[in-house]
Amino acid sequence: VQGSSGTAIIVVDSSGENSIVAVPAANNRVRPSLLRDLKFSATDVVLLQNEIPEETNQAVVSRGVDSGATTILNMAPFKKPDDTYIDKATYLILNETEFALLIAEPVEAMTPSRVAGLLAEGAGPATNLVVTLGAEGLQARIDSSVLALSGHNVEPIDSTGAGDCFCGAFGAALASGRSPRDTLAWANGAAALSVTTLGAGPSMPTTAQVEAFLRS
Repeated sequence: VQGSSGTAIIVVDSSGENSIVAVPAANNRVRPSLLRDLKFSATDVVLLQNEIPEETNQAVVSRGVDSGATTILNMAPFKKPDDTYIDKATYLILNETEFALLIAEPVEAMTPSRVAGLLAEGAGPATNLVVTLGAEGLQARIDSSVLALSGHNVEPIDSTGAGDCFCGAFGAALASGRSPRDTLAWANGAAALSVTTLGAGPSMPTTAQVEAFLRS
């Protein structure tokens, strides 16, 4: 499309945590009309996030429901969403801050135990909801059961892209036929491995690297 590509400026502190300033530019041009000829089937896994317009995510989730495709919606970067469509996504993935903002809870209260309790109480719109907790691992509600996975003990260098890595690994693992629990473990390991390398793209691990990491 005409115009600039999207740009992100990333600042990383001494502990590996990052802050990102994003200029969407061409990302805002990804409108539902561009996807008119894209066909989904029941064997497809469709991964979405909030760097494109919400109306496009709405259209794709709706088409996913109609076709039987598995839809994964990652709520980053966070925008207050329209619950009528995120409730239809097969899986909703957020970090603890985004989860707090979504359900209007204090961010500072989002300890792993608090997140687990809220998920058990049915908080949040989606049936299958995954809350990533950084070094603390994750809490998830899958088919009404709450699951917890601890974080891996790694030396963090740069957390940039860890959420993207988690979501990509989660979608790939589902597409390969893994069970939801195995998918969560795979994504949790991939994301932990990703923070040990500087940069976003360069830190994305291969399947072989994730397998070796989880074996060790």
